Amino acid sequence: MMNIGILGTGFGAYHASLLNNHPKVNRIVVFGRNETKLQKLRKDLNVEVTQNIEDILLDSDVDVVDLCLPSHLHRSYAIDALKHGKHVFCETPVCLDLEDALLMQQAEKQYGKKILVNQFIKFD
Repeated sequence: MMNIGILGTGFGAYHASLLNNHPKVNRIVVFGRNETKLQKLRKDLNVEVTQNIEDILLDSDVDVVDLCLPSHLHRSYAIDALKHGKHVFCETPVCLDLEDALLMQQAEKQYGKKILVNQFIKFD
């Protein structure tokens, strides 16, 4: 069973709806800034919600961080998640320049966790 923290309520809301009934997902916590969107997700999907990213990053029970924030924030939060012992599932584009990609790859090796990239566009 997996516990997943989702960062973002745009694509993150869609990811939460897909993961919500997956038999291997035990718990979902969604971070967002918009309280109205968060409460709708809590009501509709019965997921946990927070307006504090640290609630997810510091939660030792969260196994995977599903990163659905704007692309310019991906490097920072991916590396933070890896540093806190979480695998990362990252929405595309993963990063906006090669330097960010290399730093994310280095963090994978340093912290022993993986960044997986959403490749759904290949199948559209």
